Amino acid sequence: MKMRMKATRKSLSIAIVFPLLLYCCQPETKTESKENITDVTEKAISLNDFVETFGGVWAPEAYLNAIIKHKSVYLSHQDIPYISELKIHKNNLKNDTLNVPSGIKNHERYDFKVWETKQSDKPEYANSLLEWEEEHEFIFRYNTADTTISILEKNKNDSLVERTDYIRILNQKYAYNNKESAYNYLGRKFILNGKYQILDATKKDLGIADFEANTGEISGFKYTYYILTTDFIGGGPVYPSDYILLRYARDIYSDQQFLRLLHQNDTIYLYETIGIFTDTYYNEALKKINFYLIDKN
Repeated sequence: MKMRMKATRKSLSIAIVFPLLLYCCQPETKTESKENITDVTEKAISLNDFVETFGGVWAPEAYLNAIIKHKSVYLSHQDIPYISELKIHKNNLKNDTLNVPSGIKNHERYDFKVWETKQSDKPEYANSLLEWEEEHEFIFRYNTADTTISILEKNKNDSLVERTDYIRILNQKYAYNNKESAYNYLGRKFILNGKYQILDATKKDLGIADFEANTGEISGFKYTYYILTTDFIGGGPVYPSDYILLRYARDIYSDQQFLRLLHQNDTIYLYETIGIFTDTYYNEALKKINFYLIDKN
């Protein structure tokens, strides 16, 4: 059974999918050809063993490489695949079927299921991925040697259309009853985390604040929660920049600040913006700097 939730979203709205844990290592870019997928010699493992070995939250390797390279969620968002992340937890294994909460383009919640079949001894599971795509087949494959997961898409001629490789960024205990997206954490981790001296619009020193990437919590500042917006599929224009939300608390949306984030040398500038309207044109311009964040890490 699959569920697709539709909701009205603003441009650059936040996809709420999963919580996060520290991503400790920077993945290397793989050079493996998309066509090099036929030599599967590894034996299958039981679904119970799979859950124990592969439990956690998984993000696409291409996106991790992109955000490490660009240090920008906007410049990295083209590397978000259609199946944007995976959540694997033993509590979601029932009656020999594993429910895998996921996301579509980091924009909406989507769940699919995997299960064992007696006909296959390959490291793959039958699945309910995108069952409405009648022209294509989707293969859910895992590799215990390097602990990776791949989703392969093939056409009716058995030719590979697309392959998405995923890397675990969360342990299993963080992969259940969650709210945030892995992309929220990765944005914070690689763009804004640690200690920063904060100046207001008049350059008055507001002291040192500590931005915690794992939880989104801020200490030493009037705002106590932050998130970098990572959903670029909203109903309006998309501007070539990163944006930040500052809230007085995680679930308090009133009086939150929505600011454009620009990074130069050791300083992050947080700008208010203003819309520019004509009969045929809409754009956004910088209005004023609300805060200067000077890196003290």
